[in-house]
Amino acid sequence: MNIQNRNSLIAALGRDINLFIGAGFSVLAADEQERRLPVGGELVDELVSHFMLEELAGTPLQQLCTIISRDRRDQLVDYLITRFTVKSFDSAYKVTEKLSIRNIFTTNIDNLIQTIFSDSHKYYINDVNVNGPVYRDRRGIDLFMLHGSVLVPTHPFRFGAIEVASSFGADPDRWRYLKTQITKHPTLFLGYSFSDAATLEAIASHATGGGKASEAWILVRPPAKAGELEYFRALNLQIIEGDVLAFLDFLHNDVPAIGTVSDYSGRQTEEVFPG
Repeated sequence: MNIQNRNSLIAALGRDINLFIGAGFSVLAADEQERRLPVGGELVDELVSHFMLEELAGTPLQQLCTIISRDRRDQLVDYLITRFTVKSFDSAYKVTEKLSIRNIFTTNIDNLIQTIFSDSHKYYINDVNVNGPVYRDRRGIDLFMLHGSVLVPTHPFRFGAIEVASSFGADPDRWRYLKTQITKHPTLFLGYSFSDAATLEAIASHATGGGKASEAWILVRPPAKAGELEYFRALNLQIIEGDVLAFLDFLHNDVPAIGTVSDYSGRQTEEVFPG
């Protein structure tokens, strides 16, 4: 795994950090039927098959969701809730507990983060959309679910970049807080790809005001094209080339634990997702 400014990243991980995660982060988790959670292209294929829309094969996910939701939004929401409700996950994710995480921003609708930390002795997850930000509690991690959540189906899912971008204007206080936090703490962007560029750019531009945020790295799955890497660098992101499991192994092997709760036992859950 290649890491731009590796020593700087390790030093940054010794402080309070933000995680900003996309669909690729959840590929080591599974639903109730033990199916791995899908990323964009795989989800398109599933939706085309489930809703019998073979003529729309290859349609970008955002457009496909818009088409389906026009007449069958409830059925689409039901399918997404079933498909993205996590029942098992690779125990490698538990290594994230060793970090000092202040905020997690996600464009996913799955409940992986809540499941990872469900039995944590160090942290609890606070859904900002439901409760507002944590106030003076080092054990609380604020979770911003930017596209909605399978755990809160009464809140609308935001399927595309336009809806995410429009939510900045609809809730300026939340995005002002997001901007402050990304400027304040180093940020890791995990599970994004070039196909997520529109959403990523919309978020990054609103979060940083077009300027340079605090130190930030993005995990890019190889082989990455030169244009993809230059695009991310243009967003002031430093590059980590590798997959999610390799990055979790890096956290386990090379990054010291940051303790914030004295009785944290570091307990690991059984690995229940088949290899």
